[in-house]
Amino acid sequence: MSIVPFSTLDEACARVNATPFGLATGIFTNRLDHALHAARALQVGSVHINETSSSRADVMPYGGSKESGFGREGPHHAIREMSEERLVTLLA
Repeated sequence: MSIVPFSTLDEACARVNATPFGLATGIFTNRLDHALHAARALQVGSVHINETSSSRADVMPYGGSKESGFGREGPHHAIREMSEERLVTLLA
């Protein structure tokens, strides 16, 4: 973990986005507008509001952006990856 000071939320988001990684991030704030702005601005797989970046429930999709992984995992994604989609048409 590193702690890096910043002056504005935009500066903090820019610093996060400037890294080659993007698995997850946590932001602690009492301002909903800041939380929603960060959720839109951050280029990461998961944004956790008022939780650590390691917060996760097994039913949630999990995966990163940039050099922090490829694709998503979790029950929904596992079912799709372990299945073959097929189109069937029937003319009656």
